Amino acid sequence: MIERYDLDLASMSTAIKYFGDRSADADWAVAYYSGHGLEMNGIAYLIPVDARLERDTHVSDETVALSGVLEKVESARKLRLVILDACRNNTFVARMIRHRHHPINRSRACSHRARGRCARSLRRQAWDDGRGRLGHKQPVCRSSAG
Repeated sequence: MIERYDLDLASMSTAIKYFGDRSADADWAVAYYSGHGLEMNGIAYLIPVDARLERDTHVSDETVALSGVLEKVESARKLRLVILDACRNNTFVARMIRHRHHPINRSRACSHRARGRCARSLRRQAWDDGRGRLGHKQPVCRSSAG
């Protein structure tokens, strides 16, 4: 188990890389993130403790894309799970200088759907059965097995 708290961008990136290396040959890969997150242009980001995010154009420079975490769990043989406990009240959005081409959604930290992956948004719970069918408000996430 790898456990880290209150990480700045460099430490978060290092921890995710280390997690990916450790989960490469594992049966299970479970990542849990609790903190701030935001979505911009359909991409979900995890916000490290040192992010200033003065402009929306700084988001990709000062945060970690959730897709990178999802990529790290992909190599696990049996269970691939990412659990997000991301705040809805993003304190950066209110003061961030924004451009029209960068819409920021403050209520959806994650809305990814991918084969065999579970997705939990702050608005709803969803699961993908691995065959492209998405179900909503299911009590658990499911994945088809062969």
